[in-house]
Amino acid sequence: MKKYFAYFRVSTGGQTTKQQHAEVINYAKAHGQYVGGVDEQVSGKSMDNRPLLREAINKCKAEGLTLLVLKLDRISRDAADTFAIYKECPFECVQQDTTDILTLSVFAGLAAKERQMISQRTKAKLEQLKKDGKKLGSPLYQKDAKGHLSKDAERQLAENRERMANARRDAADNNDANVKAWAVIENRQGSLQQLADILNAAGFRTPHGKEWQKMSVRRLIARFVK
Repeated sequence: MKKYFAYFRVSTGGQTTKQQHAEVINYAKAHGQYVGGVDEQVSGKSMDNRPLLREAINKCKAEGLTLLVLKLDRISRDAADTFAIYKECPFECVQQDTTDILTLSVFAGLAAKERQMISQRTKAKLEQLKKDGKKLGSPLYQKDAKGHLSKDAERQLAENRERMANARRDAADNNDANVKAWAVIENRQGSLQQLADILNAAGFRTPHGKEWQKMSVRRLIARFVK
C-alpha cells in the first residue's frame, strides 16, 4: 500500500490550508494511506526559505513515502526546482496528473508561465501607483529626509529578523535527520571526523541529503549541546 506524506503551503497569513487538507487527505485515503503532513506559510518563489518542504522531502526519501500536494504550484512555480525535487523524491498532485515526465513538463511550464504573468501584473500595478503619486510599503518603514528609518521601524525590523532566525533554528532543531543523527552520536566518543564516519557508515545523511563532514558534525553538536 502506498503511503503519503503531505506538504501544504499558503503564501500569506490571510490564507488557510484548510481546503488543501480536505482534498489532499481524502485523495491519500482513497489511493493508499495518509501518514501525516506539514504546513508552511511562505512564498513559493524560492526553495531557500522553505525548511518544512525540505523536511518533507527528506522524510519521504528516508521512509519510502510519496510526497503529496494539492497542485504543482504548492511545491514550486520554477520548472528547474520542480524537476530537481522530482529527481530527489517523486511526488503526486491531487488536482493534476504528474505521474509521467511529459505531463509533469507541461504543468511545470504552465506554473512557471503563471509565475511570470503574476510578476508582470504586480510590476505594472506598482508602476501605476508610483505614477499616481502613491507611497508604497508600510508607513512605518518610510524613511525621513535624511534616508533614516524611525526608531520604531528599526526595532520592528530587528524583531522580525530575530523571529525569522528563531523559526529557522527551531525547524533545524526538530529536523528528523538532525534528531536521528544526534541520537546516534550523543553518547559516542571520538573526533569530529570519526563521528562523521560513524554516521555515514550507518547510512545517515544531513538534512540536505549530503554525507556528514567534520563541520556539519560540529554544527550538529552545537545545536543540541546548549
